[in-house]
Order: sequence, then C-alpha cells, then structure tokens
Amino acid sequence: TTNGGMIWTPQYVGSGFHYMDVSFVNENYGIVVGISTVENKNGIIAKTSNGGIDWQIDNNFEDNALYSISFG
Repeated sequence: TTNGGMIWTPQYVGSGFHYMDVSFVNENYGIVVGISTVENKNGIIAKTSNGGIDWQIDNNFEDNALYSISFG
C-alpha cells in the first residue's frame, strides 16, 4: 500500500504456505509468518526490506507452526 492501507497491492511471497500474519515496522521492512500447506505443522518466516518487492524466505521451522508476529 502507498496510501496508509486504504488500497493494497498483492505481492508474491512464495507458494506452499498459508500466510497467517504480517507486520511492517515501516514502509520498507516487514515480516510474514505462516505454516506449510502440506503438513500444517512446519513454520515459515519471510522478510522484505524493500516494501514487499522481494522476499527472503526461511522455512526451517520443522514442527513449529507460526501464527502471528508483532514488534514490541
């Protein structure tokens, strides 16, 4: 989004996962978390540092499904 969340533009993160939550600390840096669509028990974290144009995926969370993310 470029207007405070009024209109969203879909971004491709990757396939094979259900994305459960997303959190951005600013307009560029954000993280999504989710679970595998195959086993529903393996977690994923994907991060972006350019507003969602590119995503880096880490899916090495075997038996640790991830449902939410927040920055404190």
